[in-house]
Amino acid sequence: MFCFQCEQKAVAILLTLLHLGIKNIRLGPSIPAFVSPNVLHYLVENFGIAPVGTGFGKGVGKVSF
Repeated sequence: MFCFQCEQKAVAILLTLLHLGIKNIRLGPSIPAFVSPNVLHYLVENFGIAPVGTGFGKGVGKVSF
């Protein structure tokens, strides 16, 4: 499936950026379905992941995608 391959590439790029130490990355318009709330919380707390749009800066613990 084409969309699945694009999602795999996006995840690979995100993991590469995180490995390089790049923080405060914005994701969107939605996150992959396999990202659990616990994983999302970890990414927000440790890497500054934020959604694209107006949700940035409203409290790290309350970021929702």
